[in-house]
Amino acid sequence: MAEWFIRPDTSHSGTRNGQSYDFAWGGWSEIVWGTSGVNTGDTLYICGAHTYTSVIALGNVTGVTIRGNHSSESGSLSFRGNNIYFNVNRSSITVEALTITSQNRCIVPSGTPQTGLVIKNCTFYGSSFPCIEFFSINTWSWINTTIDGNTFNGGVGGGAGAAISWWPQSGINTYIENLKITNNTFTGCSAQQGVIVLLASTNALGTELNPSNVHIYDLDIHRNTFTNCGGAAIKAYVPKTGRNKGVKIYGNKINNQTRVGDLGGGIVVGGFIQTDTSDFGQNVIENNIADGLQGTTGFANIMYGSYIIRHNSAKNISSVIYDGCGLLFDHGADGCLAYGNYLENLVGPANFTAGAGIGIIYEATNITCYGNVIKNCHMGVFYGNQTPGRVSNIFNNTFINCDLAAIYGNPTTFPADSNFCKNNIFTAKDLGAFDIRYDSGAWNRESNNVFFGFKSGTQALNASSLNVNPGLDPNYRPHSSKVKRAGAYLGGKDYYGKQFYNTPNIGAVEDVTNTPRYTLRYR
Repeated sequence: MAEWFIRPDTSHSGTRNGQSYDFAWGGWSEIVWGTSGVNTGDTLYICGAHTYTSVIALGNVTGVTIRGNHSSESGSLSFRGNNIYFNVNRSSITVEALTITSQNRCIVPSGTPQTGLVIKNCTFYGSSFPCIEFFSINTWSWINTTIDGNTFNGGVGGGAGAAISWWPQSGINTYIENLKITNNTFTGCSAQQGVIVLLASTNALGTELNPSNVHIYDLDIHRNTFTNCGGAAIKAYVPKTGRNKGVKIYGNKINNQTRVGDLGGGIVVGGFIQTDTSDFGQNVIENNIADGLQGTTGFANIMYGSYIIRHNSAKNISSVIYDGCGLLFDHGADGCLAYGNYLENLVGPANFTAGAGIGIIYEATNITCYGNVIKNCHMGVFYGNQTPGRVSNIFNNTFINCDLAAIYGNPTTFPADSNFCKNNIFTAKDLGAFDIRYDSGAWNRESNNVFFGFKSGTQALNASSLNVNPGLDPNYRPHSSKVKRAGAYLGGKDYYGKQFYNTPNIGAVEDVTNTPRYTLRYR
């Protein structure tokens, strides 16, 4: 395993065999690839500030490490001109500790397919296109790719995502499997679709009789930080349930994610079912923290597939038109579970038509939401644009300071008997808010809820529901004796990680009446 060196030009030496810093090759065109030079297992050190006006690529070798952190001199690449970039065109390549600046793209991985690419600890300065773009070219695919510990600055995402992008738009065969995007920092990366965008258009999926091979398998996006970026922070979406398999999005921090046009916000997922990979785990969106999300995505827009959304915290979520909500269970979502989330300050047009600034929007089926706390919103729960036969169970949540309504169903809603909403606490911001407003039809699966401070809506509350002050403390626990309940253990856990009981306490609260007591005994 040899070490090789390249410097920007030939001025350092008349003898340039690449075997040391003093005798480094002078420019990319002097590199020798293969048995006489850079070969499998070797490391190529880029030293000094390189500027190129044409695409640079690797020779016909695999298993090479390209580094920019030699002790003699750090290395950087700068690309000038249209469609000029670093073409990482071989498998098992590691690009490490390089600074890359481009007027176009920084890195384009290419391959048919390419396996084992690692990009780590690099610094990217993007411009008119994504910093890293996976070209959606027929048969180009990527397996076992890791993008870790990098710093992304700028980029406007002419190909969709400002920082990392893949966007097939026609019926071709291209896919991504086992992609890890971890521990990266994104600053000022802004595009209409978002920052990390792995997106397939409907036309790319082919037909039922002749489907394409476009898909994402085993996507892991965790512990990244987004600051002052635009569009959605993370968008991993194919508009067909089952086309994708396996997604984990966790531990990310998103701050001041501004809208681009009307679009933007936190996290969009679509198309994923459970993976076949035995050790990958469940499809989860968990332990993410956000402050300042603008655009229609809101915190999380969930579509096409089954996911668990848990233990996330987000505040200051807004939209200038529709949506921009806390949790939006959208088209094709089926069998999703959301619990233990905290969402605060959801705003948008303050009217029923817009449907913005809402804690939970339900337009899917088999959705279960419990143990969530949502504070300061237009509406707590919105049933919208449903079709008959959809099922939801929304229970033991706490919605604080609703200013339009606690629960709302629009004119297209089918308030089927299978939509349960029970054991929740709703408090109104003022007396102008409705407890339940349905614009058509009636609904009979609301029960055991608390509606405090609301005016009467379009239907009477269930006889089991209350309008008393729940007596919430700063931790959102109710202290009213009429709200606390007791009974046998039911299963599941609340916002505080405590177990629910049957009939459980109302709200996303610790079950204080059934907390075990221990007695010390002395011998």
